Amino acid sequence: MKARSIAAAGLLLAVMGAAGTAAGYDARFMKNTPIGTLKGPDLEAFMSNLQKVLDSSPDGATESWATADGAFKSTIRLVSTQQGAERVCRRVQIRSEAKGKAADGGNYRVCKSGAEPWHFE
Repeated sequence: MKARSIAAAGLLLAVMGAAGTAAGYDARFMKNTPIGTLKGPDLEAFMSNLQKVLDSSPDGATESWATADGAFKSTIRLVSTQQGAERVCRRVQIRSEAKGKAADGGNYRVCKSGAEPWHFE
């Protein structure tokens, strides 16, 4: 299965300055979703928040985030964590809405090894 990194250059998956390429993630799979409506600083802020939640929130936690203008809203729920010998994986549910689009509770598995960025699997 192709891994899709969601991590970032600089600060988490926040793509400080060179969105996408320098961040090392492939956001094409999000094109037709509410997350796909995010651009520039809003995308950077969302990805930074997602990385922070994945790194530090406990299983069962639900974290919310919205753009400054409220046009995009997202809720991230940490379902479970599996710690392996060489990597950690988390099961997350992401619900987002923007511009008349809604993605309700997609279930995703994200993994990382050491200091590398999180990747969708």
